[in-house]
Amino acid sequence: MRALLQKACSDKPVRVEGEEYNAGSLLALFLRRCLAMLEPEIAPEQIAALVFTAPGMDYSTEQVLLRAFARLDCGVQQVFCESHQESFFSYMLMQDAEQRRAGMLLCEYGDDGEVSFSTL
Repeated sequence: MRALLQKACSDKPVRVEGEEYNAGSLLALFLRRCLAMLEPEIAPEQIAALVFTAPGMDYSTEQVLLRAFARLDCGVQQVFCESHQESFFSYMLMQDAEQRRAGMLLCEYGDDGEVSFSTL
């Protein structure tokens, strides 16, 4: 399903194979399956924090993600929501000074095939 997060933000029912579902519930199911894919590498109780990113993280998108996450009851205590740019910036701050010295370029690919560039 494409654009599940946007559909959950609009709070409209979603049709899947002729059945109608709540998009927020489907988002929670998707997140549960994503976390399950991590289990061969890391046990859920070892996860200290999760970060959700979206192209533009506004208050309503953050609330939809936090509600979906709350349905998981997976024991993770810290959850952060950031835009793609904020997440990239946070990541780069954690790198050593040598990597940051050369400058940074963030490339984002849109659904329409357009590429946007940002320097930090």
